[in-house]
Amino acid sequence: MPEQILHEFDKYRLDPTEGVLVVPQGAVTLNPLTCEVLRTFLNNPNRILSFDFLFEAAWGDTDGGSTSNESVTFQIHCLRKIFNDDPIKPRFIQTQRKKGFRFLQTVRKVGRSGEAAELFEKGRYFYHKSTPTDINKAIACFRRLIALNGDFVPDAYAGIAESFVLLGTFAHQTMPAPEAMERVREASRKAILLDPRTPEAHAALASVAALYDWDWDSATKHFQDALSASTNPLARPLVRSWYALCLAGLGLAQQAQEEIERARADFPSSFLIPALAGRIAYLAHDPGAAIRKCDESIALEEHFFLSYLFKGHALRFLRRNKEALECFVRACELTGGNPVCLAEVAHVQALMGERQKSLETLRKLHDIASAQYVSPHVFALVQIGLGENEKALKYLEETLQERGAYLIFLTTDAVYDSLRREPEFSKLVATVGFVR
Repeated sequence: MPEQILHEFDKYRLDPTEGVLVVPQGAVTLNPLTCEVLRTFLNNPNRILSFDFLFEAAWGDTDGGSTSNESVTFQIHCLRKIFNDDPIKPRFIQTQRKKGFRFLQTVRKVGRSGEAAELFEKGRYFYHKSTPTDINKAIACFRRLIALNGDFVPDAYAGIAESFVLLGTFAHQTMPAPEAMERVREASRKAILLDPRTPEAHAALASVAALYDWDWDSATKHFQDALSASTNPLARPLVRSWYALCLAGLGLAQQAQEEIERARADFPSSFLIPALAGRIAYLAHDPGAAIRKCDESIALEEHFFLSYLFKGHALRFLRRNKEALECFVRACELTGGNPVCLAEVAHVQALMGERQKSLETLRKLHDIASAQYVSPHVFALVQIGLGENEKALKYLEETLQERGAYLIFLTTDAVYDSLRREPEFSKLVATVGFVR
């Protein structure tokens, strides 16, 4: 890795690219949003920074509404806890009433500031935000990084590979899986050719094997290669999280739980990992634990849509459909109407007996699909809610033809329970082969 710009102050040092804060007792891996707020302070020492300024810098949004102040305040609270800083007599972060906050320490920059380090940092930041718009911003950063032809190139190719994994799967999906997975393979192989010990590239290939090829032996090998290659304190827990999710799809609940707990221990400030832990608990048919874990994620970052999506699944499992609907609507608001989130709204509307509203939401989905790619699984989900099993199975068959990632959950996700006695559903399970 090339020399990077580090920020030193008092007895602390921040490596913003790795998201690691070196403290007197050791090192702390920061939540990406906490890291971005701190980095913004360190780039603007002794300046009064408004709530809006900090929110735009960390979240990339200028219209956070009334919740933006609460989100910034929470991140300030996290930083003060790390620094053991007294808000009444602060040494680090001073509150400027009705104006914002000021960072009081003198900041020293160590290392070489360069365009490559900045692009890599931005790319990882956008990737972790996980919305399709932000993932495409990440890809743009990584492509510019490759054009610079420096030491970051293997990591940039790996970043592109990971980004296309998201764009070809689950709630992030904006393109057919065959197209996305081919791009993942191409970028991963380039990264590994340049540096065989690029963990994110191995993790991306593991995702292709598990979510697209349904080849668990190959997926396991790549996951293990990724874990062996990883020295980045942020990479290992994220690899473990993907591995845990795939184990959960297999129905290996205990192994999945062990992996996600290791990931949480390695990255305790992550808001993504407790959300995935919630999804894993739901797939193990433990909705109470799922709700608690999703609430932990929401407490860390209230703008992360997956936390609400996964909490909604658990609430629906408990037939608390009104609360589930509230979660799905919130996920829609945070994503600007993500098709998967809209489908969950339509599904639970149908379960609540609001068939007309469900059909209206379904029409919105068809309108979206006329202008952009939408996975057929989205429409299967709505038809399951409407009780239209024949139509649902037709869309699931189309999902099978595209080798859609959601099919790894056919035997573990309770949303398919109404289809389990259908002969065509049994054929789907047998054809996928990855699930047991």
